[in-house]
Amino acid sequence: MLELKPCPQCGKKVLIGYACGEYFIFSREKTDCACNNFTEMHSDMNLEVEAWNKFCEAERSFYENQKNHKPMQGK
Repeated sequence: MLELKPCPQCGKKVLIGYACGEYFIFSREKTDCACNNFTEMHSDMNLEVEAWNKFCEAERSFYENQKNHKPMQGK
């Protein structure tokens, strides 16, 4: 099984659940961040893990770009 990456927003470990033939990502943390709002679900656990990890990479890249962004100086 593939390893789940931690939440890109809060850094907490996420869990994978299974219900009604679908795997889904969730967290026991009571936060309003990506780990509790990731709605993509798959019938194959590896596909779900891959989707979550791909999402995490994209989100981390976005946050890094935001941190490194320098606003344009006005004249």
